[in-house]
Amino acid sequence: MISFRITDEEYDMLRTFCESHGSASISDVARDAMKTFLGDEPAEVESSLVDQIRHLDRKVADLSATVGLIAETLKLDGAGLTMAAGKLNAPSLLSMAAK
Repeated sequence: MISFRITDEEYDMLRTFCESHGSASISDVARDAMKTFLGDEPAEVESSLVDQIRHLDRKVADLSATVGLIAETLKLDGAGLTMAAGKLNAPSLLSMAAK
């Protein structure tokens, strides 16, 4: 067992961190911090980061596909889209349907 002193302010910061990150205890946070400091990342942190990166990769792929579809639709439509003063000017859907 290791024991060390911290200020009331440091303790409050640790308690707030635990609450906001769902940590079970300050001891768990201290243990994880020590492992990180020593270069031994906790497995659940690494796994969580991998999951988050995979989720972001899927979101980026979805956004890329959506942007591609929009660009292709605009290109094929040829509905007279123009840029004026930084704003997209496009005919209304009703006028396009009337053609």
